[in-house]
Amino acid sequence: MNTTSLCENISSSAICDEYNSQTYYLPHHPVFKEASTTTKIRVVFDGSAKTSSGFSLYEALCVGPVVQDDLLTIILRFRTYPIALVGDIAKMYRQVLIHPDDSALQRILWRFSDQTPVQTYELLTVTYGLGPSSYLATRTLQQLTEDDGISYALAGAAIKKCFYVDDFIGGAQTIEETIRLRTELSDLLHKGGFTLRKWISNQLEVLQGLPNDGIGTQSALHFSPNKTIKALGISWEPETDHLRFDSQIRCSNEPPTKRTILSDISKLFDPLGLIAPVVVRAKILMQELWLLSCGWDDPVPEPIKTKWDSHSQMHPYLHTVPAHTSAVKPPISPEVIVGRTLTVNELAKSKTFLIRLAQNDEIVAEINQLDKNKSVSKRSHIRQMTPFLDAERVLRVGGRLNFAQLPYQAKHPALIPTNHPFTRLIVEDFHRKLLHGGGRLLLTAIREEFWPLNGRRLVRNVVRNCFRCTRLNPVPAQQQIGQLPVSRVIPSRPFSVTGVDYAGPLYLRPIHKRVAPAKAYLCVFVCFSTKSVHLELVSDLSTQAFLCSLRRFIARRGRPAHIHSDNGKNFEGAKNDLTELFTMLKDRSQQDEIAAFCTEEGMTWHLTPPKAPHFGGSR
Repeated sequence: MNTTSLCENISSSAICDEYNSQTYYLPHHPVFKEASTTTKIRVVFDGSAKTSSGFSLYEALCVGPVVQDDLLTIILRFRTYPIALVGDIAKMYRQVLIHPDDSALQRILWRFSDQTPVQTYELLTVTYGLGPSSYLATRTLQQLTEDDGISYALAGAAIKKCFYVDDFIGGAQTIEETIRLRTELSDLLHKGGFTLRKWISNQLEVLQGLPNDGIGTQSALHFSPNKTIKALGISWEPETDHLRFDSQIRCSNEPPTKRTILSDISKLFDPLGLIAPVVVRAKILMQELWLLSCGWDDPVPEPIKTKWDSHSQMHPYLHTVPAHTSAVKPPISPEVIVGRTLTVNELAKSKTFLIRLAQNDEIVAEINQLDKNKSVSKRSHIRQMTPFLDAERVLRVGGRLNFAQLPYQAKHPALIPTNHPFTRLIVEDFHRKLLHGGGRLLLTAIREEFWPLNGRRLVRNVVRNCFRCTRLNPVPAQQQIGQLPVSRVIPSRPFSVTGVDYAGPLYLRPIHKRVAPAKAYLCVFVCFSTKSVHLELVSDLSTQAFLCSLRRFIARRGRPAHIHSDNGKNFEGAKNDLTELFTMLKDRSQQDEIAAFCTEEGMTWHLTPPKAPHFGGSR
């Protein structure tokens, strides 16, 4: 668009009639920017200048909504592309015409040389410095995509997601795809009268075929050593694909003041928080100055000056930041990002963005099917969940709880893939918030907002790999199981090898209510070979009572060749009723009497050592 189409000369008669119509004269002044590669001098129009009514044009206009992604989102997305591509639209605002009825509100006094008189002009295009200008220009880009973007699949999506006002900052996965993206963007924007220029990429092959005035570097054949360009305010080195932070803080012989320190801090532009430790230290220092109530131009106290000098010397050593981020950052807790508190709305938007990012990485086939108003494939593992896309294009579980009095995310939790880093971070975060709760509690709490696929397996894995949970629930060392004794593995007659032990006491119901209940015990005989059990009721813990029970056992099952029993050590800690049993089994005279009886009957009695039940074949 040439200069004559940007403005219109106003005749003297039209100027005389301005008292009968709404007009506004825009003050303006030049701004010099030596670092710019295209426009060294820019004209800035001041729409905030008040008129005789006490109001300015800026105050009378609506700003309009934001229709592009925020700066942080665009830069983070830019770092995920292996092949980066950067460009901007030449004089973007001047390519968008305003309605003729509004041009009288953009009058200026101007002359094109010092040899001509000052004349009155009306600006016919969107003007930088007015409230709605950004919205009008960016909304025009969106409308261009809606009108003609159907034939440019890559460019249409890129204009919606990778433009910040007039700056394009995006990329693709391969060189071929990036070249196609660059071509489609140029063709699509040309349909709206926009020209893309200053193309830069970290791969020179992407710039092949472009004219020299369309390239943002000195040459398309090689990179300039350590050359950086500004990408949305951040220095980017295309050759290495690194972000670089060029500090503008310089050591000075003049004593620092609160004004100069605040000015230097404001020069640290870091939307990603990559140099947060440096920025935070400077802001803490500024807080100390406020607490001391120092004057703006007074030299700061010596302790503050020492800290500031130490901080300033650190700036030249700021490191570059590597190219790509392959994992999603965890949610920040507490919700503070370097000097400011996130609002609830910002947190919700961030969470939604991360959910969509995880879903697009793992469940993209189902999302594409639902996006085209098709049903999910029968082979899909999430078909039974009746998934659907909500207004924010988040894939959610369907279900039958539409009329339940529950929060929306509890009725329709967002589906998140099992193996995605974001999902694991969510589970670990819930695990900490629940004070390291167990698997069932953890999964139930997560499903009030998210539905992780194969959630039980993921939750179990997180709990098992939690260091604190493992430390507080140690697994005791297990003794290796010994070999089974011969009597357990060689077939023999039932009860030929028998183990004996007592159970009880049991209390017998008395005949009369006034009589105390009588105690009795069970003598348990266990066959080593078949594990069969024979029970005999014993009236007391005397030797004679045991021998009577042994005779009844022999009469019923036959005479055993070997009998194994404890030597009483396992009852050593028993109290009250078990004391009698312990005394009987440990008493040497009673053991000798039982052994003598067994010898007469041709049986061998074996006493197992203390705390060695495997000697009796029970392990």
